[in-house]
Amino acid sequence: MQTDPNRPPMIKQDGVFLTVSELSERDKISKPTVSLHIKRLCERHNLEVERDARGRVRRVNSAMYDLLRERYGDPSKAQAPKSVELMRSADDSYDEATRRRAWYDVEKRRLEVDELRGALVRRDRLVAAVTACGEALTRSLDLLSQEADSLAEVQAREGDHGLRKALRALGRRIREEQAAALTAVAKTAAQYDEPLPDESTPHHGRLMEGQHSP
Repeated sequence: MQTDPNRPPMIKQDGVFLTVSELSERDKISKPTVSLHIKRLCERHNLEVERDARGRVRRVNSAMYDLLRERYGDPSKAQAPKSVELMRSADDSYDEATRRRAWYDVEKRRLEVDELRGALVRRDRLVAAVTACGEALTRSLDLLSQEADSLAEVQAREGDHGLRKALRALGRRIREEQAAALTAVAKTAAQYDEPLPDESTPHHGRLMEGQHSP
């Protein structure tokens, strides 16, 4: 799961980041099993973790851990409980336990929103990208008409065999030019959309120059 780099980093609250031992106790599974889940989720889905000076995992974003296990876990095996009980010590008050739960819920919702945003495509940018790709492909296909006289000369000079060779060479050239053109289009595309305007910011009816409607 790739989160939006434009979003400020989350404050690492104790109610969200848990150790391997705490996750093991919470989910009633062994620590080696938890460690295996963490290793796979880090490798495949960029699970957010804190590491010590030697690179070992100290704590894990439990909200992201649970969300990723729900999304990508093996349904044939026991998964994290649907109703997650956060770790709490005997000294925790009810207010402290509520605070931990609130931070967990906020972080999990933030991750779900980031995941949803990653699955959405702005219509204006999609149209622009399709148009740019179409123009790039059209330019490469124009080579056929540009090379018509050359192909006729080849056929007159070398016959059908020579024409077939010339067409194969022209086909390779067109494919190469199409690939280069589409690669150039892809390089100009933004990896992430700009952050949406702050809902608390007053709007004055008309967008300012350079702004885009969401």
